[in-house]
Amino acid sequence: MDKLSTKELRHSLDWLLQLALCPVCHETLTPAVVQCVRGHPVCAGCHDALPRAQQKCPQCRGDFSDNQSVFIQQVIESLPHPCRHQGCNYFVKTKDDHEKFCPYKCTSCRYCDWTGPSNSILAHLSDAHGKWVNMFLAPESMGELGMGFNPMEEVSVFTPIIADGHFFWGEMKNEPEAGKLTAIFHPLPSGKTTSVFRASVKLNRSGSYRADVKINMDPEANASVENCISIPTSILHKFTSHNRFEYRITVTKMKLESMYGFVQSTLEIFKK
Repeated sequence: MDKLSTKELRHSLDWLLQLALCPVCHETLTPAVVQCVRGHPVCAGCHDALPRAQQKCPQCRGDFSDNQSVFIQQVIESLPHPCRHQGCNYFVKTKDDHEKFCPYKCTSCRYCDWTGPSNSILAHLSDAHGKWVNMFLAPESMGELGMGFNPMEEVSVFTPIIADGHFFWGEMKNEPEAGKLTAIFHPLPSGKTTSVFRASVKLNRSGSYRADVKINMDPEANASVENCISIPTSILHKFTSHNRFEYRITVTKMKLESMYGFVQSTLEIFKK
């Protein structure tokens, strides 16, 4: 059998990619698809977003079927496709999780209704929220000064933090009626990374308190569970001045020796 030329292979791939376009969003089909009775597929998300009265196949106006084609899903999963995040030119290969960590992935500001690509969050904060935000992002601050708050009020305050080129929202969530105070760290990675990061909360006014957690950098992880530090509310009065709770909040990239020590100390805690 004669081998296909690079040009012929490219032509075949382009044809397959064209066949794999969703007629609703005009993007490459997601692996989860819904088909009509004649076999035309659309993204499951696009199908669910259609008004119930318009849930007909965009290509043949036929009804959608409950039957799923495993073969079509497997073909779609095996096809490379352009990254779905606007502005990104990366071509996603088979089983590539680039889109999860893509720096062009849409995010939102914790201070206003702005939305945009993750790699624009710093520019937005600087432009829209001025000097008081720049104070937290200044290199000499090391992202340590937390946003103060009244410990008697139910509130969530967010502090912007940068560590090794990655952005994090440090959230301090206060629930006085439930007797809960938690620090939650939300990563906005600038791409997939093998680096390990540690988040810390330090209270150092009339006493000394520190707690750490290893951050799960997966943007789809439940930060409230995996990137969370619980702070005893019984000690808050020691670190409150003029009805304002003060603390320092940090994210640091862990070196190999620091990582080993962190793992050892964690194991010791579980042994007790």
